[in-house]
Amino acid sequence: MGKASAKSGPNGELSATEKLCDELEYATRGFRIRMMATAQSFVAGRGITVPQLAVLDILVRKGKCSMGELDAELMLTTSAVTNLVNKLHQGGFVSRERSAKDRRVVLVSPTPKGKRELMRVHNPMRKLFTQILARLGVRQGRRLVQLYHQMTAIMDNIPLSNLQPPKRNRMK
Repeated sequence: MGKASAKSGPNGELSATEKLCDELEYATRGFRIRMMATAQSFVAGRGITVPQLAVLDILVRKGKCSMGELDAELMLTTSAVTNLVNKLHQGGFVSRERSAKDRRVVLVSPTPKGKRELMRVHNPMRKLFTQILARLGVRQGRRLVQLYHQMTAIMDNIPLSNLQPPKRNRMK
C-alpha cells in the first residue's frame, strides 16, 4: 500500500484510507475518554488514581514485579512509575522488597488492601463490559478482542520515532 497524500482527490478531499484513519482515531478517542471517565468515577474519593489502578492491575495479574518490568509494561519512565508505586505504597496498596538475587532490584507486590481495591473497581467495570457484550453479541465481542490484540501487536512493531511530528522552529 502506497503513502497517501494529505489531500488526495482533485478537489482536496481525503482518500478512503485517510477517512478511515480519521474515523478510527475519532472512535478510539471517544472510547478512551469514556473509559477514563468511568474509571475515574469508580476511584473518586478512594485515595487512588486511575494510573495507580493500572499498576495494581498488572501486579495482581502478574504477581510480584520489578520496577523495570512495570516501566516496560506501562510504557512510562522510571521516575513516573516510581512516583506511582510510592503513592501506592504510602496508601498501603503495595509492598516493596529487595530482590534476594540482586539487592539493587526492587520488587513490588499488591497487598490484600490493593487487591480488594482493584476488585472494587473491577466488578462494576465487568458489569459495564457484560452489558456492552450483551449488545454486541458473543461473535462481535470476540472479534473486537481479536482486533484489540492485533492492533496492539502491530503498534508494538512500529517505531514511534517514525511517527513523531517535525520539531517546531523557535522564533528568536
